Amino acid sequence: FVAIKPTITRDLNATYIGVKDEVFILSISGTGNPTPTCQWFKNNTELTSTTDERIQFKEDKTTNEYFLIIKNSNQNDIGEYQSQLTNAAGFVKSKKSKITIQKQPTFIRKPETITLNQTETCKIDCQIDALPQAKVTWLLAGKPVSPKDGYETTFDTKTGIATLTIKNITTKHAGLITVKAENAIGTAEETVNINIRSPPILLKPLTDTEVITNNDTTFICAFQSSPQANIQWFYNGKPLSSLPSLSIGTIEYFFSSDFISFPAFNHVIVGCGV
Repeated sequence: FVAIKPTITRDLNATYIGVKDEVFILSISGTGNPTPTCQWFKNNTELTSTTDERIQFKEDKTTNEYFLIIKNSNQNDIGEYQSQLTNAAGFVKSKKSKITIQKQPTFIRKPETITLNQTETCKIDCQIDALPQAKVTWLLAGKPVSPKDGYETTFDTKTGIATLTIKNITTKHAGLITVKAENAIGTAEETVNINIRSPPILLKPLTDTEVITNNDTTFICAFQSSPQANIQWFYNGKPLSSLPSLSIGTIEYFFSSDFISFPAFNHVIVGCGV
């Protein structure tokens, strides 16, 4: 029996990059007589499965390979790694390898569309996972929101929770809001809608109209509201539903502009209400 000191036939690379929450594997190949045992070190401290249940050690005797397996890798696994093969004839150490763990931003909890009344406080939040830490930006119409317009943003680096707050909300805050998370690995974004309820406002009142008998006439009024108001017409104080040659319609712009058309009578009082 001749003892042969271990020799590393395939060494570690200088650097490795792992993905957060996924399995990370390091391996070397080596020979010796008797078959050497392998130890793994992180920052010069030996790794054991008893101190971290995510860690496993495997050996393939047919290929002379030795593996370090780390499940659910995270930022705590970042460091400098090295292995050592040992038998009765001596030992040999591998090169040191710097390990980096990264993850493209992902939304653990997505923001949700919200509907509020005017003057209420709007709060939209979401939770983001990323490594390195993501930069979070809230956008309105493609542009970052500004505190001068009533927007407050916070980001808790420990929990990954990003929050957008708008106090005394008004209709100017209504629309699509996008939250964007980005780091060196990639970008993720989600878009939600802020809906603001507002009571009807009369923009264009009815006007008195003189009409020649047997000629058609049209009355028009305009309201602004959110959501769109249900508009009802009145004839001589009574709700209008249907009369001969009567038509009622709505044109939708940013506000509701209703119109009514019917033959003129000798004396007509028309009203519009929401």
